[in-house]
Amino acid sequence: MMCRAVCLPLQGLLSVYGVELDLIECEVNCGGYDMYHTCLRLEDGRILDPTSDQFPFRMPQVYLGPLPKRYTFLKVL
Repeated sequence: MMCRAVCLPLQGLLSVYGVELDLIECEVNCGGYDMYHTCLRLEDGRILDPTSDQFPFRMPQVYLGPLPKRYTFLKVL
């Protein structure tokens, strides 16, 4: 449950190095319930999710790739 606390400073750090990305809100389908989630979207559309391993389904510790099927994009913050 630390997605925003991790993503906000990571967005700032990466922007110092010239990496442009957006902080985004999603809903993640966790089976019987949806979970609010924050992650990062790069300019090429890939998602960087440094807390993806918190969900009750198999995800890597840090995810980089297309928006996962279980994630529903809500908005850019």
